[in-house]
Parts: sequence; structure tokens; C-alpha cells
Amino acid sequence: MRVKSSCTRYSRKQWAVSRPQLSKTIVFSIGPGATAQPLHRDDSIHQRVPKAVDVYSEGREGLLRDSSIGFFVAGKKATKANSATRFIPGSHLWDHDAPPNEDLCDFAEMKRGDAFLMMASCFHGGSANTTADEKRLIFSTFMTKGYLRQEENIYLAVDLDVMKKYPVEIQKVAGYSLSEPFLGWVDSADPRKLLDKEMPTNTDMWTGIEEPKELIAV
Repeated sequence: MRVKSSCTRYSRKQWAVSRPQLSKTIVFSIGPGATAQPLHRDDSIHQRVPKAVDVYSEGREGLLRDSSIGFFVAGKKATKANSATRFIPGSHLWDHDAPPNEDLCDFAEMKRGDAFLMMASCFHGGSANTTADEKRLIFSTFMTKGYLRQEENIYLAVDLDVMKKYPVEIQKVAGYSLSEPFLGWVDSADPRKLLDKEMPTNTDMWTGIEEPKELIAV
């Protein structure tokens, strides 16, 4: 989700880094009698239309293939019977128009505290809860690229006075930061100035950096 790119400013090449940001958070509490969720891909929100590949691409092509990644943590035991997430392994490599097949599904059965990670391009869905008295409790969060729109409108969902109480790093990952070079500014300044009036004002917002060697350019 973290990418770099170059641009020319003041007649010289400069590098910018776009860092991952929070896309959405959801708590799933699925009780007895709940029906199965249809298999779907979450990357449809970003208009992704991938072509089929045999292996995940390296370099620029791989970086641009997926727009989001999800993390699921079990608050209680998750089983096939109490609606564990079912998913199709390898479906993140499929063509955009390939239909899902229930026969190919695996189930993310987990003990409390276990975690499950999944590309948003993977076909998945919550299963039916066929138990008499068990709830499936899952804490989930998705991250997306810093230059894409978040699925959940966090700026409206979380009041500014509440956001001000969070640590700086949480504020930044929630979207109160620039996707370099200068995407997301407010009043020609870093958006976190809305949360911290003591932040120094930088009229340029971003002045460029040397090329980050550990990242692939897009």
C-alpha cells in the first residue's frame, strides 16, 4: 500500500511517498439464524478491473493491481457453523469478470485473538450462523492507498473533538495527513492543523525528499 513516485519541481527531480491510510473499520457480531453473505470483492469501490494472472506481479504492475488489504481479528471463536468468513484462495489473481464458486471456498476458522489477512480483491463473504447460541465476533479494518478515497467517510464519522484525543500516528493513518506531494491539504496546509493549531505552517507543505530506496516507483 506504500508507494513512491517522482515529479519535477523547481527544475529538479524530487520524490514523494504516499503512505497507507485507514479505509474502514467494522465490528461484526453475527448471531444465530444469520444468513450467508454473498461472495464479493471489496476492491470494487475503487473501480478495479484486473486481468487474470498466474502469479502476483512484481514491481509497478503488482503495486497497482490491488487497492486495499483487510485485517480480521477474532474477538470470539470463529467456526464454519457460527458464520466464519469464507473466501476463495487465489481469487485475487482472477480476471475481473470471473464468477465466484462456492465449492472453492475455505473458511477462516479462528480462536479468540487469531488474525486473518486478505486482499480486498479476494472473493469472500460471511457464512450463515447455523448454531443455536453462538455469536461470531470479529474486529476488522481495511487499509488503502493514501491517494485513494476511503470507503468509510472517517472525517464525518469521527467528530473532530474525538479525533484530537487520539495519538498523532492514529490521526495520520485515519487520513489527517498529506499523501505526498500535496494531496489532501486544507487551507494550503497539512490537514492535521485542524487537530493541532500549534503545528508550524509550511506554505509549501512538502519540499521533496531523496529517493526512498526500499520502495518501488509507480
